Amino acid sequence: MLGMKKRAVRARIEVASLPEEIGRFIAEIVHRTRLRRDEQLDVANELLSHFAEGLAAGKSARDLMAAYGDARVSARALRQSAIAKRGPLDRSVGSVLRWGSISTAAVATLYLGYASVLAFREPVISFDAVAAVNARMPKPGAEGAAIDLYLATLSNEEDRCIFIERAEPPSSFGAARLRVEEDLPRINFDETALTRIRADLAQMAPYIASLRKAKDHPVLGVGVATGAWKDERVAKFFFVDPIEYSPEASQFSGTLLSALLPQCALLRSTAKLMCADAALAIHDGRTNDFMDDIEAASMMAAHSGEVGFLINVLVEAGVRQLVLGTITSAIENHAESFSDAQLARLEQLARVGDLDLARGFEAERTGVFDLIQRCYSDNGDGDGVLLAHSFADFMREVAPMASNARDENLEQAAMQTSAFFSGPIAANALPSRREVLAHLDAFIDANMEAAKSPSRKESIVLAAAVDRDFEARRGAAGPMLSLMLPALGRSVTVMWALRAMQDTTMAAIGIERFRRANSRFPADRAELEEFVGWPLDANSHEELPWKYALVDGRPMIYDVGIDGFDDRARTPLADEPEQLDANGLPIRDENSRLVSLSGASADRADSIGIAGAKTMRSASSVAENSPLDPTQPLVDLDASAAPSSEGDHIRVFWNSGAAGWTRSVPARAKGPSAEQ
Repeated sequence: MLGMKKRAVRARIEVASLPEEIGRFIAEIVHRTRLRRDEQLDVANELLSHFAEGLAAGKSARDLMAAYGDARVSARALRQSAIAKRGPLDRSVGSVLRWGSISTAAVATLYLGYASVLAFREPVISFDAVAAVNARMPKPGAEGAAIDLYLATLSNEEDRCIFIERAEPPSSFGAARLRVEEDLPRINFDETALTRIRADLAQMAPYIASLRKAKDHPVLGVGVATGAWKDERVAKFFFVDPIEYSPEASQFSGTLLSALLPQCALLRSTAKLMCADAALAIHDGRTNDFMDDIEAASMMAAHSGEVGFLINVLVEAGVRQLVLGTITSAIENHAESFSDAQLARLEQLARVGDLDLARGFEAERTGVFDLIQRCYSDNGDGDGVLLAHSFADFMREVAPMASNARDENLEQAAMQTSAFFSGPIAANALPSRREVLAHLDAFIDANMEAAKSPSRKESIVLAAAVDRDFEARRGAAGPMLSLMLPALGRSVTVMWALRAMQDTTMAAIGIERFRRANSRFPADRAELEEFVGWPLDANSHEELPWKYALVDGRPMIYDVGIDGFDDRARTPLADEPEQLDANGLPIRDENSRLVSLSGASADRADSIGIAGAKTMRSASSVAENSPLDPTQPLVDLDASAAPSSEGDHIRVFWNSGAAGWTRSVPARAKGPSAEQ
């Protein structure tokens, strides 16, 4: 458009055939008026006429231009004159456009200036989260750190951990461990499985004997590492190669985001091995070996949670449930083998099972705060704004770009450009540092309160409410919390799942102690609970209590499961291995006739709504007057067709025939009293 005006004015000047210097002078004046095309042509015509008359009067071009005056002043006057001739509406629109352009330019200049200031502003890293987590960890005593025991026991000739399998198919050692885990549920009623268990555990006997010493080492002694452990022995043992951070590396390199925790998988595997050996030991009447194995496995649970991250605490819960399940099964099937002192010690181990969720929540708070301080500015008073370029670095750290170097460079350049231009928006539109920290503290504190509630029902309801409230306010909490804070309510339910297993173990031990003290089994649950002095209320269905009965003179405790339907102690068929493949590993057989006696989780994790779980049932398929029979399956289906919530949960079933952490017994055929 501007070129068209220039060409039109230039063409009009050339037609007039005036001296070249006058033509340039007129063109300059017309251009400086910045008028519309028609108005510029009118001005050009007036100037051409004026200078043509002067030349006709005999005046020189130089004198005429000097007499006319400065081009800038003349252009300004001509512009004002032309604008004055426009209509009122035309002048108003022109003013708006003019001042709008000026304002836009001013705002853009200020915006880019502020963006530049933010781009050069860096977060203040005043808190060392890794050091804070390590400072809260226990220190080994004179007995030394347990990690030295694991290194000495489980290192191969290359100083690598033999429990970390890198081969496919697994090594003979790894295959033996997997076979033991699969065979263990049938240790009391399958001679073939028992033979394999003996052979496999005999192969691992030297490792087991050494691992028993773990009970004498309360502290693992492995701190948080983000690149590689300073102790090269530990790094090599866990196949961890050191990470070299370049000077250009992100400021998030080496933070808790990259914390290394391979010890969790190792400790869970060693605890499984010790519990398996304990099951064989009690089956053979070796109670001292059983006690040593269980003591070691209990200490491995403590080692799992030592770091204090929430994931460590949850792994500890899983290991403790493993230990408690092994104790429960051993008491059910071999209670007469234990001395009173051994029963008392097992009761002590069962009582020490509560999770330190508060510590795990604090570690979550520490980790998120570390990220916040690296993404926000710090005004020295606990406040600041989100720095878009720092947040972009964070996003690159948690969500790496494509592996192609060229594409990665292009993506990073695009992200940096986007971060620059979005910096002022992020700083002003998103929650401030103080607001984000307030949301973080409120969320963590509320979950702590839920975990501290003495009532299971109230605790789980509170935790679910906290999660729902946080989900509803994720936008107000800002992108950092939205990305980094998971729903923590599930952790609270895991705590109660462990409490349920504690209750089960305490009930099994209490039944045997009651029998020894009274020469009979408890008459009902209330009598047992009074004798034990432990509330047996961590039920899978929060509204319905445990059920207790004597079946053929033997005690049994069960609950109705999450769905709330009383199936008279019937459970689904368990899917258990019957054959071995070419590598000597068990193959699952969908037609196996084993009934699962797995203890209830009591956490309602699978529930849909309030009334039920993953079930298609609307009522129990077992008649109310059917005899109690945990060896009769609820439905004659393979395990894959029966959801985990189907059927009742057997908590204690005396002489069940199961002596491992997975409790299964042979299923009896459908009886005439069962209505399927």
